[in-house]
Amino acid sequence: MSSDIDVVRRIARLLALDIGNYVLSPSARPKCQHASTLRRIVDELSTRHEIVFASIARKLGSRVSVEGATAARWRYTFIAVVSELFADGHYNWGRVVTVYAFAAWLVRQHCTTELQCGSSDDVALTISCAAGDFVADKLAEWIYRQGGWV
Repeated sequence: MSSDIDVVRRIARLLALDIGNYVLSPSARPKCQHASTLRRIVDELSTRHEIVFASIARKLGSRVSVEGATAARWRYTFIAVVSELFADGHYNWGRVVTVYAFAAWLVRQHCTTELQCGSSDDVALTISCAAGDFVADKLAEWIYRQGGWV
């Protein structure tokens, strides 16, 4: 069982890196078999929830700006925001995918525009890794109990 959960964790991180890479380079090849499906769903959620993501991102951006736009601050703030999604203890695939969709939306907004948030690649990697680590560390057991990434 432990090695199966490790596979779920590895895929969670790989999917997050793929999403960040996809946002910056849409023609990039998917990093694993599940990435194409996640890309489609993330695109749909990003469009459908544009206003909600924008509102959260404004709060997130101001928090990062006030406290300093370091990689550690982006990571901490991103994880604090997505942790609120699961604060009620309820898990479902929609919420899991929303973590990736929000990360993709942030990468798109903060890394494809001229903002003073550091190098686009550094911010994209920080956000992507934060999303992957959150899913791997907090949601892997639930994903495993659902049958994994299939």
